[in-house]
Order: sequence, then C-alpha cells, then structure tokens
Amino acid sequence: MISVNQQSFIGCEIFEEKSSPIKEKSKLSKIGKKLPGISSQECFRFDRNQDFRVQRNKLDKYVASEVGNILIGGARLKDLMINRVLKYFGISMTFEENLYMLKGKELENLGFREFVKSHRDNISVLYKNKYANGVDKYNYFKKMCSAETLVGSTIDGWFINNNGDLELLEIKNSDSNYMSSVIAKYNKNSNFLSSKYFFKYYVQAQMQLACTGLE
Repeated sequence: MISVNQQSFIGCEIFEEKSSPIKEKSKLSKIGKKLPGISSQECFRFDRNQDFRVQRNKLDKYVASEVGNILIGGARLKDLMINRVLKYFGISMTFEENLYMLKGKELENLGFREFVKSHRDNISVLYKNKYANGVDKYNYFKKMCSAETLVGSTIDGWFINNNGDLELLEIKNSDSNYMSSVIAKYNKNSNFLSSKYFFKYYVQAQMQLACTGLE
C-alpha cells in the first residue's frame, strides 16, 4: 500500500449553532463571481433564463461527476452511455425537476450558511457559483499546457481565505453518516481507494480542481 500526502477534506464536522448574522452576511457574497485567472475561452456562462440541460449538452464535455462514474462502472455508467448515444443522434433525455432535487437545493443553501458560520474566522469572502434561482452560473474547463480538456466542471462555490488563497467549495449532503465516516477515514490514512463510494467523489473533486486551476 502506497501512502501519499493529500490535503484533508474539511467541513465534515457536526455544525453547532452560532449566532453571527452580521459576519455571515458580509462574508457570503450575493454575487456569483467568476474565478480569477480563468479566460473567457476557459469557461462558459450559463443563461439562467434558458434550459440548463440544453445549454450543458452544447458544451460537449464530460461532467466532473461523470468521470468517477466511468471509473467505478455500474448503473450510473450505463445511464451515462445511453445519454451519450442519444446525444450523438441529437436526442436529449427529458429533464424534470423533482422533489429530491428541490430538497437538494435547499440543503445546499443551508450548507453554505452553516459552512460560513463554522469557518468564518478563516474566510475573507465566499462566492456561490449560482444565480439567485439556484442555476449554476459558470462551467470551467481550464486548458492544460495549452491543450483543450475533455472535461468541464461546475462547482458549488469558492472562497478567499484569510491568507489570500483561493479554495474550492463543494457541498454534499446525505441522510446518513456514511459520507462523513469515509471522509474521516481518508483524512486518517490518505487512501482514496478504501471505499468505492468515496472514490467517486474524490475523482470528482480532482477533476474540479484541474478544471478550475486551483490547488
């Protein structure tokens, strides 16, 4: 077993209620600002008034989360391949927002607020990669050695810490404690192959970092 040093995943603790409305408002920006250092040829800005799925398909790039599904296989890979074949023939699968997705959006908004409350002492300002209606704002595909990338990635948000460094923020919510337990295990032994479930999200995070140019 090869052990490598990896940056720990943070923010997986149980959030405690802290009353600080003034600090939260000043640090959680209402403007979905684009990442600095990304040219107009390395990102795509979604139109919040147009169908998101149609716009996403026009990019003709794999999504960061799809890469993990490709590597682990299973039902998600099957759905991905079917969607790619249909897309080749100009057919798109119907997309309808369901209760599960609406719940996810609300939990995501809660996650932003609780993250700021828990880590406000290390946050200068946090930017959501969202419009006010919850639609993703930017898709990033930063070139690697001047070469085009096959993957495009949206992110939940990014923030500037008190040292002036930029950090990526990806929010995941779960009704069980399995996610937090596998992340705690990874932070302890740095083995991202110990869980297939965690490996999928680990790969997604690496793709997001590559597409945004963040370290």
